[in-house]
Amino acid sequence: MRIGTVAKRSGLSTRTIDYYTQMGLLSFERSASNYRLYPESVLETLKEIQLLKDRRMTLDEIKVLMDMKPVSSPALQEVKEEIAHLQEKILSLKEELSEAAPEERHMIKEEIQLKMIPLLQLMTTLLS
Repeated sequence: MRIGTVAKRSGLSTRTIDYYTQMGLLSFERSASNYRLYPESVLETLKEIQLLKDRRMTLDEIKVLMDMKPVSSPALQEVKEEIAHLQEKILSLKEELSEAAPEERHMIKEEIQLKMIPLLQLMTTLLS
């Protein structure tokens, strides 16, 4: 699909898509008339870039991450899917917390903190 279509379907400007392309974040092919043609998968790539930007990663950091050779492991894929699902739930909970009463907000935060300790310990063990 051409850059205009990608822009319309992704909600991004053509300038942003062009910039991401120049950085090497988006792959494309050239048409016979020299237009850039993006694969359908570019929309998922753009969602991933936005998710990483929402985590406060720079475009240079995102580029390094995207250039890394993917590891094919079913367990790793499952963990990645669970992390993505958890991120969605956390964003949803964050919205709920903004509307919750202060006491309820405090109780929820306390409960999350208690549940995070074993998870953080497990992640630290995994990554060391």
